This record gives sequence, C-alpha cells and structure tokens, in this order.
Amino acid sequence: MINQVKAWFEATQSTGFEGNESSDDWRVEAEHHRQDNQQIWVVLLGAISELYQPTLVVLT
Repeated sequence: MINQVKAWFEATQSTGFEGNESSDDWRVEAEHHRQDNQQIWVVLLGAISELYQPTLVVLT
C-alpha cells in the first residue's frame, strides 16, 4: 500500500492537488543544538480510499 500512496502523492502533487482538498504545514523544531524542518501534508481520507482495495482470495 505504501507504494500506491507514494505514487498517488507524487501524481497529485505534480498537479498542485487540483481537485483534492488539502493543507500543508511547515514546522521548525530546534533543541539541543539541532534543528528539524518538517513539512506535513494533509489530505482527506476519502481522497485515497480507492487505493487500498483488499483482494479476496478463494482457495478451492
């Protein structure tokens, strides 16, 4: 599933998230002589719900 999400994110990001409600946030945390820069993207779960479609395997 992670590969599906990565592919979806890259394709959607290239179009500027057109047609998908999203938000992003930049965070900078600094402590103990280090600095972390984080970029967080949030999309509605419904936007990626079609990615995970479990397959039913029938053994005969």
